[in-house]
Amino acid sequence: MIIFGILIINVLDILGVIDYISRTAGRPLTALLKLPEEIIPVMILGFLRKDVSIAMLAPFGLSAKQFIISSIFLVLYLPCVASFFTLKKEMGLLTTLKIVLLTLASAFLVSILLNFIL
Repeated sequence: MIIFGILIINVLDILGVIDYISRTAGRPLTALLKLPEEIIPVMILGFLRKDVSIAMLAPFGLSAKQFIISSIFLVLYLPCVASFFTLKKEMGLLTTLKIVLLTLASAFLVSILLNFIL
């Protein structure tokens, strides 16, 4: 599943979809969390492997505050692809989408609060 997910991400990157998502969805995210736009593709990749995406933040030269906020966001924002499909199988698509939206909203709220606190 992970290899298939990486294939899909690469195809989306070649087609320019990742750039489009980075430009549209990335601006509010980076504005609210004070993170550079360049890490948006890493956050998208976090859906496939959270541990890898956190490690991929290192080359961006983030400050300690930015690294903490982005790491917390990556941990909270979506279930990984394996969890997503397990939830879909066990709970159905509608409940899975509710869980995804709830975790995404929670990740935003926690990360925005951390941004103001730190």
